[in-house]
Amino acid sequence: MTFYYEDVDKVVNGNAEVMADNSEMYVKAGVTIGSKNGFDGVEMVGNSSIELYGAILSIGGNAILATGFGNEFYVGATGSISGSLRASVFGLLVSGGGSNHVVNDGSISGNTAISLKGHDNVVDNAGSISSSHGYAIDIADSGGHINNSGTITASDNVAIHVGNDFTPITIDNSGTITGGPPSVGGTQPIAIQLGAGAGTITNSGHIVGDIALSESADAYYGGEGTMIGSIDGGGGDDIIVCGAGRNVISGRDGADELEGGAGRDTFVYTHDHFTFGSESTGSSHDTILDFDARKDLIEIDGAGATALNAKVTHGTLSDATFNTDLAAALPKAALKAHHAVLFTPDAGTYKGETILVIDDNGKAGYQADKDFVIVLDAPDNMDHFGLHNFI
Repeated sequence: MTFYYEDVDKVVNGNAEVMADNSEMYVKAGVTIGSKNGFDGVEMVGNSSIELYGAILSIGGNAILATGFGNEFYVGATGSISGSLRASVFGLLVSGGGSNHVVNDGSISGNTAISLKGHDNVVDNAGSISSSHGYAIDIADSGGHINNSGTITASDNVAIHVGNDFTPITIDNSGTITGGPPSVGGTQPIAIQLGAGAGTITNSGHIVGDIALSESADAYYGGEGTMIGSIDGGGGDDIIVCGAGRNVISGRDGADELEGGAGRDTFVYTHDHFTFGSESTGSSHDTILDFDARKDLIEIDGAGATALNAKVTHGTLSDATFNTDLAAALPKAALKAHHAVLFTPDAGTYKGETILVIDDNGKAGYQADKDFVIVLDAPDNMDHFGLHNFI
């Protein structure tokens, strides 16, 4: 069945329209349809489509509630989807199924602007997606793909939130993503928060707010973009590549590859009284690819190096015997309690590499999996390295 709205508005008590399977709807520019008493403006089920150049709205309910698989939504440059601003109400809510596709060149808004459940959902945004108190985009259950060349804005919450399904998600941003402080539990704006599944984020645009990666192995490629905020790698062996600016990067657990880009960057590690050095230690250590001793910083949250021991330039270090080799090269005399040291092996698979070791458990000498180990890959200006690089 096909529904055409070309001349007359339809804003009613109850649903403006209920679309069965395999239905189509066309709304012309200047025409408004929807509900004015708390009902969903339009309800639809699987394999249906909406082509919108006018407006679909609801006063007190969801503008569009869709179920099933394979629904398609196109919002033209003059089109808008507007849900109620009250809690638990959405501009566009797809409550089940999967393989739904949203293309927005216009405007989608609501308490939460878009919420998608099910697998393999896609959002292509060249327009504006905005939320008042909820998420701008909520990938509620599982992965999919978000491609943004427009604006995605959350006034008072996470801009892009991904649920705890283990399905991978990709986010490509060449526009602007802006997060707000979560309503509960924080004041720092969060732009992107991944769930349990691995995520790949490519940013050639601008991101305002923190990025929280998942507990899986994620990748953030932001060398061509900018961001205002910090990146938290979560668990897994992550790849984090930032662009110009003062970036704050925390790889967290796993063997992470970190690149700060141009600017004065801070690489953050957390001192834990129970799991000393666990965020980067032993063979599960981080690698910083572009450390510049003239400007970059290492922050040990809750502790830090109080002195720098003399460089060690003799010793073996290989992956297979990593902790044993490092303990032999850095006895108590070479690494004192609460100190840091630079080690350049002259044998083994790490021959010629620059290894930064920071005592974390207050015991002299390298302690296997108890002290921080960070590989500085081809660092710059290391003749200027000193305590001023620690905060």
